[in-house]
Amino acid sequence: MSQLAHKLTAIRRTTMATQRDATFLNSAVVRPLPENCPNWVRAKIGINIPNLLKEIEQLKEDGILTTDWLNIEVKTAKSGKGYVEVNTWKPKAKAKAQG
Repeated sequence: MSQLAHKLTAIRRTTMATQRDATFLNSAVVRPLPENCPNWVRAKIGINIPNLLKEIEQLKEDGILTTDWLNIEVKTAKSGKGYVEVNTWKPKAKAKAQG
């Protein structure tokens, strides 16, 4: 399997401790901040644009991305490395009041 195909299979899902599926954004890489980095810099993220566009299309096909917004969260793995997860939270539909 090519590296790109492997990465695209790479909108991978794993079961987290919270028993929910996580959707990782594999076209983004979180890099550690250097010690001399100014305190206003919160994160260093590299994004492979062609892979990101393919991942977005896959997220749409999978029904994960249903709006024009891709919300992401930068997190830290147990290993200490940073990663990017797609925030898939959606508000619950409000029930219509009967009247």
